[in-house]
Amino acid sequence: MTIVEFSDFQCPFCARVTPTLAQLRSEYPDEVRVIFKHLPLPMHPQAEPAARAAISAGLQDKFWEMHDLLFGNPARLDTDAFVAHATSLNLDVSRLVTDMGSASVDAIIEGDGAEAARLGVTATPSFFVNGKFVAGAIPYESFKRLVEAELANAR
Repeated sequence: MTIVEFSDFQCPFCARVTPTLAQLRSEYPDEVRVIFKHLPLPMHPQAEPAARAAISAGLQDKFWEMHDLLFGNPARLDTDAFVAHATSLNLDVSRLVTDMGSASVDAIIEGDGAEAARLGVTATPSFFVNGKFVAGAIPYESFKRLVEAELANAR
């Protein structure tokens, strides 16, 4: 089953649901796939640079690690923090900085935003659990019930 998450690295509610999704990925490693979509909201000025850092880390196969570092310290979403995180992840920092300003990273953010608009998503976090819309940072037990129901339907 697939959970598509539209998120913003500066959104406190997105940060709140991050451990829930990590626990679901851990508890159902072969059954649940989480797809992260970037929806940096205009009222969060550091959300887009953070999305750029996460995407750029992903180009070096470290998206989820950067994701966790960014959500782990939402008060520090600046270039110095991105470089420090990249260094701690043993990334090519120069490449990360270059990729952050690239057209391919622009295209990913723009594509995710266009998809959100097409689906009517205007707030973060927003989810589609096997195509079913779920809004907000719902508690783990509620999310687990949704996952269990979808897995039962698939069986």
